[in-house]
Amino acid sequence: MKLIICNRRAPLCNLAQLTRLQHTMSGLEVFGLVVNIISVAETIIQVYDAIKDLHGLPEAFHEVNKRLPLVEHTLRDVKSQTKKITSAEEANALSTLLKSCQQKITELQTIFNEIAKNSKDNFVVSVYKSLLAKLGKKGRVETLMDGILKDLGILVVHHVFQTSTQKHVEELDKARKELAKVPQSLPDSEFDDNGGNATQIGGRDQHNIWGDNAKTIYGNNFDAGRDQNFGMIPSTDGKKTGET
Repeated sequence: MKLIICNRRAPLCNLAQLTRLQHTMSGLEVFGLVVNIISVAETIIQVYDAIKDLHGLPEAFHEVNKRLPLVEHTLRDVKSQTKKITSAEEANALSTLLKSCQQKITELQTIFNEIAKNSKDNFVVSVYKSLLAKLGKKGRVETLMDGILKDLGILVVHHVFQTSTQKHVEELDKARKELAKVPQSLPDSEFDDNGGNATQIGGRDQHNIWGDNAKTIYGNNFDAGRDQNFGMIPSTDGKKTGET
């Protein structure tokens, strides 16, 4: 980018040059967001290779991965047109939309990373549940991807990008319709039943999820928010408690 400096003797800079500079600055944040989202999409594709063969991996994970190349290709076409952004108002509106998309794909990356880190041969559903305990139903991988595709669908019809991205409109719409047919990666019942059930994850140090709340318990410490019953450990010699 060429820096334009006003000379003291010529306080009135070339208006056309200043306008071009302002336009360039307006598109910089948009450009940066697009590049970041593309990078995250590429990373998720790489992480998927490490988990694709896990026994019990929900179909939704495979279907989400199939849509990542479309996300990447669409954004590459958007990136090439960011220089056409002509005002700060346009840049702000597009940045807001892209930040929404960025948040969703970052959450998607976190889920894929955690599954890869905590799984060996089998999909560990408890890891996925613990993540969704914080995110809720909107954090399911298929829901995040649908939101990303929806954001991109709005982005590609913006007049700044229409010339290069019009071809993606039908592709994005088709991808959303196909994704809607995929079985839920975690059933609604897993969320609906959490109001009175505790999900326990871990060994001696445990991570307990009760409804929308999570608490880590270390060693032999217990924190009860309601009545809890504890059974007596049977004796090792097979005698009943109290017998001599």
